[in-house]
Amino acid sequence: MLALYTTNLAMEVLFNMCKQRGFVSPIKNGEVLLFAAASAIIFFLLRKGNCLTKDAKSALKLLVGNSEMPASEQESNQDTGPSSSHPGQQDSPSFTQFLPKMLQTTITNFINRLKDLSKHSLCLHESSCLYYSLEAFLRRFFLGYTIQGFINVLRALSSAFSNPGEIPRALYHKDNFSLGLFLGFYSGLFRSISCLLRRLRNKDNPIHGLLAGFIAGLSAMFYRSKTLSLYLTSKAAENVFFKLQDLKYLPIIPHGDVLLYALTTSVVLQAAVFEPHQIRPAYWKFLCGLTGNKFALMNRKLLDVSGTQASKLYPDYWPQYDTRFTPNLQAAGLV
Repeated sequence: MLALYTTNLAMEVLFNMCKQRGFVSPIKNGEVLLFAAASAIIFFLLRKGNCLTKDAKSALKLLVGNSEMPASEQESNQDTGPSSSHPGQQDSPSFTQFLPKMLQTTITNFINRLKDLSKHSLCLHESSCLYYSLEAFLRRFFLGYTIQGFINVLRALSSAFSNPGEIPRALYHKDNFSLGLFLGFYSGLFRSISCLLRRLRNKDNPIHGLLAGFIAGLSAMFYRSKTLSLYLTSKAAENVFFKLQDLKYLPIIPHGDVLLYALTTSVVLQAAVFEPHQIRPAYWKFLCGLTGNKFALMNRKLLDVSGTQASKLYPDYWPQYDTRFTPNLQAAGLV
């Protein structure tokens, strides 16, 4: 896991370096397309069966539900939600208990009508395809909104006493909606496209995972994150690599994770010296804290001759040198 994290960091650093040097050009919506492509690969491997690591399958099951897992990995008597009902069964959703009785009845009848609509014989979920997709969107939207809202409220607590309006603003912050829409559409689109393809082709196929995964991945436009896109890409590459090893197409390298960690860490630390502006800000802050801010106190003005804009983050920093030990700097007229 640590090797994968540093690989993700190194990939981002190398991309930023190449972009600054003009080797690559940014693509409009590139992070969204990258996320969609990685999502397509991940779901294709999922539908192929026995191609993903256990943690990857668990994360996907949380996002899209047990019914989209391969048939060999289905959990018995499981549907997408805790209160799935069969046709004709009048279950009252828990959120309606605080509403007037007449409104409760109307909502319950509407939901049960949605559940009773048609579904394809190959669909493993119990309710209709429309209800199945809408339920996924609403549940994941609420989950994403709640998670981001909770984080924003925690951030606002420090200034809540001096500015009480921070808490309401945190609850209705646009980031809450962004994460909610991303998770909601990601899950809802994957389910709806999967159901649609089963209806159109009258069969289930791993290719469906490829198409549904890509279309669902476009929901990243609501929550654009280069870090998230690179992480999913590295997870897709990791699972492809492990599968190729299982098929004997690639050799198993002893201590490969250690070597990968060492290599990617060297890339990140090289950048920390010569190009700290290329490193993810949160990780740069972590490195500075880890070293007692010593990384930030390097005199990068002297490294600007390398052409990497080493002093970009600290253009005005120049340490106080002891002239007894810096004769070369004195000779150059730098101190």
